[in-house]
Amino acid sequence: MKRILLLVCLLLISVGSVQAQAVLDNAISPSSEKIAQLQPETVAKDKAKVKESLPFKIGNPAIRLVQNLTGITPISQFLLNRTLEIALRHQFPGKVKAKVRLWSLTDLLAGKIKGAKLSLNECSYQGIPLGVIEAEMNAPLQLAYSSSVPKKRRKLALSTPILVSLKVKVREKDLAAALESTKVTSSLRALKLDLPGLGQQQLEVLSPKVSLDSDLITVNGTLVTKGASADTGVPLTLSGNLKLKGDESIVLENCTIDCKTLVDPAHFASFFEDLLNPIVTLHKFDKPNRALRLDNLTIAKGFVTAEGRVILAP
Repeated sequence: MKRILLLVCLLLISVGSVQAQAVLDNAISPSSEKIAQLQPETVAKDKAKVKESLPFKIGNPAIRLVQNLTGITPISQFLLNRTLEIALRHQFPGKVKAKVRLWSLTDLLAGKIKGAKLSLNECSYQGIPLGVIEAEMNAPLQLAYSSSVPKKRRKLALSTPILVSLKVKVREKDLAAALESTKVTSSLRALKLDLPGLGQQQLEVLSPKVSLDSDLITVNGTLVTKGASADTGVPLTLSGNLKLKGDESIVLENCTIDCKTLVDPAHFASFFEDLLNPIVTLHKFDKPNRALRLDNLTIAKGFVTAEGRVILAP
């Protein structure tokens, strides 16, 4: 009897151990899919896909790892960002924030950058306020010297085209300050008149005040010829809807003018609208190596926001 009980116990233990081993094997043994993912051929294919997605070759992975672990890459990235911010502040006085991402110091010395983001807040250019500007580039880029140019005239340039996303936010006071700048007013067609016997006359807006609200822009000011005093000017209020036509033209629609000295303000508003539009035509500012286009233009209470893209080419 004791022998029978001993045999039964041994049988139960053996069956239990088999079942436990089966459960353990299922828990810890990788599936066929996981095994396939860990095969050298699969790992090599994944690395090849990553390399194919880049327009150029980057440094050795081991070197990149060592430079990251030893702090060489983070320190290089920090110094590059601070240097870039100082350089931009000289060109655009104000608050500048730069964030350039690197693979390694070796790749940086080869002109290869992983990505970049620039932020300008309350900055200006030659006295013209720029508002808030955010530019971001998520694609990698490489800077190199052109071999088609003599060595003495060689400059760093892009090796491949890149796309930069752009977002601009301009406040009412920024627009008012821009209208007081002769560099801005001289570029507006509506403020240039060719009068018979007097030739071309440049108009200016004195003490402009800008109001923005729900796609409506309103400008109060005194219109005078360039260099004239305010008492010789015409005080008026201009309002209309600022719209984006396509991706390269900004126009003013439904223009109205309130002026006590005008006999027929409605007729003059129609004439002024035809003379003014388009306010901005972006393709006129295109260069062989860069172009700017807008995707969205929105006017809200107190500010106007524009979103677009900049195409940079070698």
